[in-house]
Amino acid sequence: MSEEPETIEQTQPEEPSEETPAEGTPAGEEPAEETPAEETPAEETPAEETPAEEEPAEEEPAEEEPEPEPVEETPAEEEPESVVEESVVEETLVEGDLSDDFKKRILELDLLRELCGDWVGCGRSGGKIFLEKWENKSVSLDSSVNYEEKLLELQKMPELIELWLYGKINVEENYFKDIEKYKKMKNIAADTTLERIEALEQLIDLLINCANRNIKTRDILEIITKFY
Repeated sequence: MSEEPETIEQTQPEEPSEETPAEGTPAGEEPAEETPAEETPAEETPAEETPAEEEPAEEEPAEEEPEPEPVEETPAEEEPESVVEESVVEETLVEGDLSDDFKKRILELDLLRELCGDWVGCGRSGGKIFLEKWENKSVSLDSSVNYEEKLLELQKMPELIELWLYGKINVEENYFKDIEKYKKMKNIAADTTLERIEALEQLIDLLINCANRNIKTRDILEIITKFY
């Protein structure tokens, strides 16, 4: 009879030892739920999506090829320049053949030079004679005249008038009559035959005003300086 109570005492402590862990391990059940293979979707973070980086292939810079097209247009722009150069050459060739109108105007300027030579040293009376002869002027073309050379000599006229104002042209040194002997020191600001003629023709009104005493010496000098 003494053996039975011993077995009862042994069984009683075993039951609570099994219950206590069950009540105190609610967190223990949670890790079991955390361990699920649900973490495997982390493997779904495949770096395999990186091949999407191949999309830069969309950077099709090959479309930049149309750039050479403007290069083809540039040579076409150079062509008109050569055409302009040819036209300039043609104009210079035409200048060599003076028209009858140009020749007549050159002869009238040469007559103006002669009348200035007659005026030198004659004072007011010389101015009156100048006006009368100029109003009754008459010129005729001459095939023996070198009009281009004559025009070059006439370009000395503005400077001769300036010297005349300063008293450096007189009866003894009258370069209007011997214009070839005067060494021109200035060049008229004109490039073509027409420009030279038109520039020198401004002297006509200037000398007419001088003969009529309608202009001052200061104004004459201002006009002369514009020739250069």
